Amino acid sequence: MNVYLVRHGQTQPNIDGPTGVVQGQLDTDLNNAGENQATQLAKELEKISWEAVYSSTLKRAIRTAEILVRGRHPVLQVAGLNERHCGDWQGRKRSDLACELGYSDLIAFWKALGPHFAPPRGETFDQMVSRSVATFEQIISGHPRDSNVLLVSHGGPIRAITGHLSGLSIEEVWQMRGPENCEVIRVAV
Repeated sequence: MNVYLVRHGQTQPNIDGPTGVVQGQLDTDLNNAGENQATQLAKELEKISWEAVYSSTLKRAIRTAEILVRGRHPVLQVAGLNERHCGDWQGRKRSDLACELGYSDLIAFWKALGPHFAPPRGETFDQMVSRSVATFEQIISGHPRDSNVLLVSHGGPIRAITGHLSGLSIEEVWQMRGPENCEVIRVAV
């Protein structure tokens, strides 16, 4: 089976960086660049016949999947493909949080905390990895081995799935970078 893992198209929080907000499961729309990225990727994938198409339940992933399949296939929404829930940090400005926590760089601070840390009322990275991998395993078990399956998700779940398939530890997955917006990773399972 070929599984195509696609990260959603670009959103405003993706490009705002340190001055932006923590996105997590904040339900943001694609921006114009994200719509264009998905349209371009749709052209690259148009000859593939999909057995099934899955998306997280967040608008940015759903819209990306809809653009990719151009109405030729239903998009099945699965919460297990959602990005990590960042609890009370979602929607908050990164710079404000860093200041409150007494740290100059929120991303460096967060990385230093490791995969077992959860923002208040949020999810740990390893909880997100377990959820994403279990969802992936459930999805692929329901399709023939000679099929093509499209999963449109987010950076965290895609790193979780690819790290799991590569046999990486949770700490190694935690250190992974990417994928970029609308990047596709094909895995044979």
